[in-house]
This record gives sequence, structure tokens and C-alpha cells, in this order.
Amino acid sequence: MTDQRTGGQIIADSFGPPISRRERELAERIVLLENIILSLQEANEGLAQQLAEARDQIKTLKSVL
Repeated sequence: MTDQRTGGQIIADSFGPPISRRERELAERIVLLENIILSLQEANEGLAQQLAEARDQIKTLKSVL
């Protein structure tokens, strides 16, 4: 027996209906926000490293004085 469904119907039956424009826009925003979070985390780690280096330099300068 052959399947009489269209290709689109087979895909919809297998994976569910296509997402709406609103759902797609929300998913895109989530990805953008996740990328921003990752960038901020990297910047925070860099600043923490710079702060640690500055503290070490302060200790070194205090010991020289």
C-alpha cells in the first residue's frame, strides 16, 4: 500500500506542525540573549583576571615602598 499523504503532511506528522512566526522570533531572541550572556561571562572573567593582576601589582609596589 502506498502512502497518499503529501511530503509536507508526512513531515508534519513526523515532527509536528511548523512553528509560528512568533515562536521563531522568540527562539531567535533566545539565541541572541544566550550569545550576549556568553560574551558578558567572558568579559567578566577577563576583568576578574585584570583585577587579580592589579592586586598583585599593588602588593609588589607596597613591598617596594
